[in-house]
Order: sequence, then C-alpha cells, then structure tokens
Amino acid sequence: MRLSNRTLNRTLLARHHLLERSTLTAAQMCDHLIGMQAQDVAPPFVGLWSRIADFDPATHRN
Repeated sequence: MRLSNRTLNRTLLARHHLLERSTLTAAQMCDHLIGMQAQDVAPPFVGLWSRIADFDPATHRN
C-alpha cells in the first residue's frame, strides 16, 4: 500500500499535535515531543501553546 504525500503530511502534523489542541499537560507534551522540537529550546511556550488547550505560560515559568 502506498501512502499519498497528503496522508504522510497529516500524519506528521497529528504526531506533533498540530492538527488540534491536546489535553496533555505541559510536562506530558514535553515528554512526547522530546527530540522532535530539540532544534529551538528557548522558550518552549509557543510550541506548547499551539498544542495544548488552555495552556498558560504564566503557570509554567521558573
């Protein structure tokens, strides 16, 4: 079976939680994305905000 480029692209977006927001916590999302987002580590909030419903960076600052 051969997958189309569209199917492959949508699968990649789903794996990165970019098709819809997730209910994972920030810690769970970071665990899931380890290695996928390692290119730009500071700050992670834009990537998390794009993926997690109701994400508030103010609650995750050091």
